[in-house]
Amino acid sequence: MEDTRDAAKRLIEEGLTLVPAHPLGKHPIVNWRMYQERSPDEAEIAHWMSSAKYQVCNWAIITGREIVVVDADSDESVKWVDDGA
Repeated sequence: MEDTRDAAKRLIEEGLTLVPAHPLGKHPIVNWRMYQERSPDEAEIAHWMSSAKYQVCNWAIITGREIVVVDADSDESVKWVDDGA
């Protein structure tokens, strides 16, 4: 099984913006709003990857920049997405 840090590094290399998230949930554990406008710099990423504080965290993808998420939780919304939105 891939370590969450390895998965996060791979997604960052693919151009997504990630931040550390709570290990038992999906809410960020860092101030994330600034990353809607800019990506974390190399020093921030290196700190998150090496710090014991973030060793077992999940990772949240900041949406709205590189990726958009559509929450299709009804038959009507699933159809809308399937039809090409």
